Amino acid sequence: MQPWHLTLASRGRNTLFVDPAALVRGVRTLARVAGEHLLLFAIVDDHVHLVLHCGRVQAAHTASAVSRALQAAGGPPLSPVFIRAVDGRRHLETLVSYCVRQPAKHGLPGHPATYAGSCAADLLGLRVLPGFDPARIASALPRCDVRALAASASGVPLAALAPSLASDEALAAALPAAGALLPDEASRHATAMRVAFASLASHPAGVVAVRTYFRHRTRKPDRLRLAALQRRAAFERWAYGQS
Repeated sequence: MQPWHLTLASRGRNTLFVDPAALVRGVRTLARVAGEHLLLFAIVDDHVHLVLHCGRVQAAHTASAVSRALQAAGGPPLSPVFIRAVDGRRHLETLVSYCVRQPAKHGLPGHPATYAGSCAADLLGLRVLPGFDPARIASALPRCDVRALAASASGVPLAALAPSLASDEALAAALPAAGALLPDEASRHATAMRVAFASLASHPAGVVAVRTYFRHRTRKPDRLRLAALQRRAAFERWAYGQS
């Protein structure tokens, strides 16, 4: 097994996902289907980059499954995959920066660190995406600080990513993005994110019903979701100060 860089473009170069909720659905679909092989990803306007760690045949099968799943999630048909072997450690390090910089390269709105279509937010600890584990790329690059590499590529100082206290309103605003939550979602992951919110906020702030909020406060939050919510709120405060 080794890393592979896969590129899938939409036929006719049509836009893959035209609104933020559709993009989140696409990303969650990609993470679910690519599963344990997925190291890095970026969905931009009309194409997808994947970095997988598996065999060559498995990479091709995964690409086909991802293509079908993204179309089922609302995207247009994709052209056949282009697969390249990742040639060593330096190449893999370069792909971390490459995926993080994709939204800026293609002129997409928003900050590269929090663009919903790439793995940047996950590498930086600003999001917990169901099905994607950023520890995989960290394991594939021992002795490399992947978070620092992603922060440098996106132009974010590491100090802006430190978990910190935030207002209830800031936490409420950060919650959907920190969990890649879809509107009105009811799932185990969404509940875990709301438990993390309840452990930090002093009142519901419109995120959950009052009775649900107090029930969530009695549960121990998942530490990764808790940190992602804190980091996301801290990042948004930093980004607002830069604008």
